[in-house]
Amino acid sequence: MIGGNPAKGIDMNTAPFGIVSAFGTAEKVTTGSKYLYDNWKIGTIQLQQGEIKNCPVNIDLKNHVIEMNTDNGVRVLAVSRIERLVVGLPNIDQQVFENAKKYNGAQAQIAGLVEVLVNNETTLLKYNYSFVREGDYNAALAMGNNETKHVLKSKYFLHKEGKLVEIPTSRKKFIKNFPDASQKKIQNFFDETRLNLKKQDDLIAVCEFINDKKLTF
Repeated sequence: MIGGNPAKGIDMNTAPFGIVSAFGTAEKVTTGSKYLYDNWKIGTIQLQQGEIKNCPVNIDLKNHVIEMNTDNGVRVLAVSRIERLVVGLPNIDQQVFENAKKYNGAQAQIAGLVEVLVNNETTLLKYNYSFVREGDYNAALAMGNNETKHVLKSKYFLHKEGKLVEIPTSRKKFIKNFPDASQKKIQNFFDETRLNLKKQDDLIAVCEFINDKKLTF
């Protein structure tokens, strides 16, 4: 209250032993999700010590853990302990994840699980990650957005013979990863197909072309 009238913001009682009260502050809202999936998925986890078969799982990207919905409640497993994770049903929606250390993930400063989209001489990998975007609400001015949002992003990589290369969204920058003898072939392929490096299906087609032509980078 200011002067006996309702108001937004902060009102400080300047009398001795007064109190500070806040009114009309924006409610803090959290949106998005730290999980890769909206619901539990059936998965099989391969560890160095054994295997956990057909268990409801979800991937917590924020905390780098796998959550398992067991008969004894939800259990958590650090992704650093996982060698391989297979999610879904064969030939329907199956996804295969491997530990990034298998592909020298430290080269690209990534750790945890990567999804294997193309498993061939040249491998196409997808790295999912999450970060938190804080709002910019200013309580004194009662302005701004008080939303905290979990944001899900992905990066794509090519791997061959121990070399891990992140795929840029620019075709011009992508072509520069290859020797001169290969650049013309890739450029012609892009000209013919008009593929977009921002689309996962197009990235799969590019990787399959690289394998078919046995190109190196």
